[in-house]
Amino acid sequence: MTEEVLKVGEPAPDFALKDDHGCVRTLKDFQGRKLILYFYPEDETPGCTIEAQGFRDHLEDFARAGWQVVGVSNDDVAAHCGFRDHHGLNFPLLCDVDRTLSNDCALMSEQVKDGKMRIRINRSTLLIDENGRLLKVMRGVAAREHVAELLQMLCSK
Repeated sequence: MTEEVLKVGEPAPDFALKDDHGCVRTLKDFQGRKLILYFYPEDETPGCTIEAQGFRDHLEDFARAGWQVVGVSNDDVAAHCGFRDHHGLNFPLLCDVDRTLSNDCALMSEQVKDGKMRIRINRSTLLIDENGRLLKVMRGVAAREHVAELLQMLCSK
């Protein structure tokens, strides 16, 4: 799926990914709930930690507004477990180890990390309605401001 195919109003890309407990989760598992599906580059990195902690700290605010939060990265179950436990994360983390969903959403790009060129996820978020349709595609979001931006957009009504 290319960027042009990810269109508001269309079905969100389906997935079958392990979560931080090793259970396979699919898009259908979240049907009936509005979903904040946020993609981040890597567990335990500064920006990703700040963003995850923001979601953790405001999870009840999102829930009151009817939103479920789910994080996605290319890390494996063991890495997600460590990240979850280290920071007290209270929402599912999905393992897109083979990058299928990230590629389907056109979220992978070359980035410099530690002086080396790597292919990593671009920090992005998909807002998905109760029926599995895309409400909004947010690409290249800023780790420090993203949760506040979503709170303003989704919870301040």
